[in-house]
Amino acid sequence: MDTDSNQDIIELVERYGKAFDDGDADAMNALFTPDTVFVNVAGNLVRGADDLHRAQKSAFEGPLRGVRGAFTVENVALLGDDVAVVHVRQRNTWPSAEKTGGETRTASVIVFVLQRGPQGWRIRTGQNTPVAA
Repeated sequence: MDTDSNQDIIELVERYGKAFDDGDADAMNALFTPDTVFVNVAGNLVRGADDLHRAQKSAFEGPLRGVRGAFTVENVALLGDDVAVVHVRQRNTWPSAEKTGGETRTASVIVFVLQRGPQGWRIRTGQNTPVAA
């Protein structure tokens, strides 16, 4: 992967990871286009940034409270000057695992389709698929 030409994309994923770790639905939602479509790890299809924000906020206040993620960009495919497909590996550590020194409890692969506009790269669509940790 050519990290120099993809630095803006890598930085977007880093901001996504920081928002996840901070449980910050506002910061995470700012990375998506208003008309985004996202399939979350539970398989729920969420349409639009407003609905996605509600889902993110609910998850951060509930089942994802205190969960920390490690996000690794595994592939970037530029489909043009303003469209990219990005594969990201997510490994989560749950609060109980941190206390006991346990291992990562869940993992997934996220596929983002990014669109570049006046505000830079934003997530237009995404799918978060659970995988073996």
